[in-house]
Amino acid sequence: MTFRLATLLYAFALFSAALAVLGTWGGCLATAGVLLLWASFRSSDIVVGCGVFVLAWVLLVAGLLSPAVLVARGLAQANSCIGGLTHLAMSLLNYESLNGTLPPAVGSLGTSGDTQSWRVLVLPLLQRPTVYNAYNMNEPWNGPTNSKLSSDWIYACPTHGSEEFTSYLAVVGPQCAWNHGGPPRKLSDITDDHSETITIIDVGRSDINWKEPRDLSFDEAVELLIAPVDPQTFTGHVDVRGVFLKPSYYYNVAMVDRSVHRLRVPLERSTAEALLTINGGEKLDEQLFDKIGKGEIRYELVYGWILFAVLAVIPAVPTWRWFRRSRLNTESNDQVEH
Repeated sequence: MTFRLATLLYAFALFSAALAVLGTWGGCLATAGVLLLWASFRSSDIVVGCGVFVLAWVLLVAGLLSPAVLVARGLAQANSCIGGLTHLAMSLLNYESLNGTLPPAVGSLGTSGDTQSWRVLVLPLLQRPTVYNAYNMNEPWNGPTNSKLSSDWIYACPTHGSEEFTSYLAVVGPQCAWNHGGPPRKLSDITDDHSETITIIDVGRSDINWKEPRDLSFDEAVELLIAPVDPQTFTGHVDVRGVFLKPSYYYNVAMVDRSVHRLRVPLERSTAEALLTINGGEKLDEQLFDKIGKGEIRYELVYGWILFAVLAVIPAVPTWRWFRRSRLNTESNDQVEH
């Protein structure tokens, strides 16, 4: 009874440590792997013991590698979001080359006089003629035809968005690259460095339909960039460069010159306003866009791994004692037989 209770307490402690450092699935797999590994040494059947030994190592390795797999998957999805935003930023410059101005945030097309989003206006430049041709300019964005139209994932970041809602929002205001209530901007109107002036923010999750002529106001964008991060409600992206590093929270942003950066948040208000205005003349920190790669060490995770490693090897002592007793018993039985 004592052994069973000790074993139960040990398994609970091992699983708790694994859960803390490897997550739910990784913790379950790693715990099962460790327990089966030591159980395989006590098997009286060599074939069964070898099978359990192999299975134990498969589970253990899968559990230990689970954080790295999640990190790699997250990086791949993040790169996909950046690719979509880069394509959009390029479409704005192509629109400017054809029309002499950047697209208006809200335009009026067709005969109905209904306003349409800039996301509809640039569709021909995104090599999506099917979506554009299916859009009915003579009805509202949420009319009977347009409400059924899919974006074919043009405006949705794969990590957060959906086909219905957009991840990519313009920043609209009298001091922004997207004018509010006035004529569309010319590139010559933007006197700040084009590589330091935001046009579009990838907000991740939003409640704005991709066809809806609604985006971020200047004040909304500022608050988005300066607000303290709550991991439970944050809609942007999370960067995890290593198992032992704290995550960085960021938004993808497209600049006037079509460059795309990952902007770590929260920012200082002055920095956020400088990035969103077109003629403030501010000088930004040259390292602003490089700070995303500098993570802080998660010491609690380091200690958790050490605890898990210690717990994982604790059964070595009783297993060795059990093995010695079994060997002595075998030798004694052989001597009695002789």
